[in-house]
Amino acid sequence: MNISELVAKKLGIAEKQVVETIKMRDEGATVPFIARYRKEKTGGLDETKLRELIETYDQFVKLEQRKSFILKKLEEMGKLNLDLERSIKNCETIHDLEAIYSPYKSKRKTRAEVARQKGLEPLAMAIIEEDLSENNVKSKLNSLRIDFEEGIQGIVDIIAEKISLNKQIRDTSYRLGIKRGRITTKIVDPSKRKAKKGYEGQELEETDLSKEERHFDISRLKPHQILALKRAELRGQVTLSWEFPKTLIFKETVKIFNIKRRKDEFRDQIIMQATEESYKRLLKPSIQRKIYGELLEKAEKQSIKVFEKNLRNLLLQPPLKGMVIMGIDPGIRTGSKIAIINEIGQVLHTGIMKQDHKEELVKSLISKYAVSKIAIGNGTGFREVEKIVAKAIDGTKCEYTIVSEAGASVYSASDIAREEFPDLDVSLRGAISIARRLQDPMAELIKIDPKSLGVGQYQYDVDQKKLEETLKSVLEEVVSFVGVDLNTGSIQILSYIPGLSETKAKEIWNYRSRNGQFLSRQELLKVKGIGSKSFEQAVGFLRVYDGDNPLDETAVHPEAYQIVEDTLKSMNLTIDDLKKRPTVVIDSLRSADVFQLSKIFDVSPLQMEQIIDSLVSINLDPRGLIDTTVFRKDIVSLENIKEGMILQGIVRNVTDFGAFIDIGLKNDILVHISELANQYVTHPTEIVSYGDVVEVKILKIEGNRVSGSMKDL
Repeated sequence: MNISELVAKKLGIAEKQVVETIKMRDEGATVPFIARYRKEKTGGLDETKLRELIETYDQFVKLEQRKSFILKKLEEMGKLNLDLERSIKNCETIHDLEAIYSPYKSKRKTRAEVARQKGLEPLAMAIIEEDLSENNVKSKLNSLRIDFEEGIQGIVDIIAEKISLNKQIRDTSYRLGIKRGRITTKIVDPSKRKAKKGYEGQELEETDLSKEERHFDISRLKPHQILALKRAELRGQVTLSWEFPKTLIFKETVKIFNIKRRKDEFRDQIIMQATEESYKRLLKPSIQRKIYGELLEKAEKQSIKVFEKNLRNLLLQPPLKGMVIMGIDPGIRTGSKIAIINEIGQVLHTGIMKQDHKEELVKSLISKYAVSKIAIGNGTGFREVEKIVAKAIDGTKCEYTIVSEAGASVYSASDIAREEFPDLDVSLRGAISIARRLQDPMAELIKIDPKSLGVGQYQYDVDQKKLEETLKSVLEEVVSFVGVDLNTGSIQILSYIPGLSETKAKEIWNYRSRNGQFLSRQELLKVKGIGSKSFEQAVGFLRVYDGDNPLDETAVHPEAYQIVEDTLKSMNLTIDDLKKRPTVVIDSLRSADVFQLSKIFDVSPLQMEQIIDSLVSINLDPRGLIDTTVFRKDIVSLENIKEGMILQGIVRNVTDFGAFIDIGLKNDILVHISELANQYVTHPTEIVSYGDVVEVKILKIEGNRVSGSMKDL
């Protein structure tokens, strides 16, 4: 099968979907653009499936390229033989391929290769395929002028290699290793611990792994456990001991290799010695590398997937539009910092809330600036600030909520913050960020490195390049899904629009500064660096409000404007009716026959459906409305929380092993996966997502650590 067929088979989709997607990708189309505006070519595949398709395709290409390289290299080295060539061509994964190639990377010859050069391969094959007495072997070794013991070892080395290269033996050994294998942690004496490169100087957390010997069945290992094992090993806290079912592997090896015992003690001894050496020296290390590599790859993929989902849900938290918001960055020693922003995020006031007259200050600011909502950062001292705010808003319509400060300090000290507020103190920038992340989470959090947002899982123990690529894709997808106002979007958020870059985003900002607001999407082509391809990819995700064309406010791509005009005309409506009579237009579109319209205007039903959805949802934020239950006037402190209490909270992070719920404490409480629901839960994301408002029962309080349950609620 060709690569497109292999990808289609693996993902359970049509080969045409693969071919079309890769063709568009190679022509420069981005995933968000393909997902939204080329549904008819992909069969409606979403961003996640498209990324998986592209990643799988590239992996197969990389595998084939690597096979070709290795075969050529081995041939140049004079080490390629039929068994080796067959094994390489049969490899289905990079792990298998590298395991076979590994012994040949060294300039040193393999033991089997040395034996072949001595002319021992015919003897080795004869021992495998037929009976050879000890005397026959001695005679042939004498004719080759090779010492008997040296010759026997060479024969063993050749047979051992043949056993290790046999695909069926390798696959069976791997399967048995996965099914019956175990990993045991052995504790390293603290005085003798030595961290691997990159892990030196890290503060070592004493976990169960580093306190006592543990045993793990490979078949039952969870992704987060394998990452914990990797971390403990790299930090020098433990060593990992791998155990595989050796007896079963030997039994299967003899069966697969068709080695029949012929009651010839001499021959049987050679065969068993070769089997032993093959397992110990070649098979076991190879199986171990493959299993560990695949476990880590799977665990990293899962960790990145969890991070990806949490980040997407975090960025898609509903905005709080049309309100004046006060942000407070709690501080004990230097006082709490206050910032007030208007309805579009512009700063109205900054200041410090010092020791005296705090309530009066908050009250006066609420009154002076008509503050509707207050966002309090959950940093050190937030409990004291919460008490002050709760008293200050008593008798008013103003409400407050606790906002995660994760990443606020990173933003405050960043170049982005310095460019935005060059004359403000770092801490005051933090208060502005806290207010803005309540007003529009996506627009504010997009400025911060996702790894600083507190929604990851073992994020520093995974492939950083893969993680960054995935998170960048998530940022692009989220920004594309929501859309960006071309006239107000920041450089940072514009740079995540498909087809744009930071350089092009800066040019858009420069154009706005010189010429004022954009009046149409078409005007984007006047911006330096924006060519026809960039325009095609980006324009559908940009919005121009109150401009020349009402369609510029929608997700309809300009390439489909004529279809929209013709569609509306068939309903006795015009584009201007989108503004003048929006309810009539929406009602007409909702009752339209998508399939009939697609035939009339010669477009696919998927494209017509996308066009109608974009028109129906004009001016509706796809993130929805903020849940008012996040605002409170009550106070919850650690001192008055008791086991058995049922409280309301917000999901702040979801991991493989559970969810962290913010109930107003300094530290979020952990609801273990086993306590999320009455039924069996495969993964916490089946039950909760970042930002969900949930009820949780307090199970146990240990110091500052609180665990909870969502069962029977």
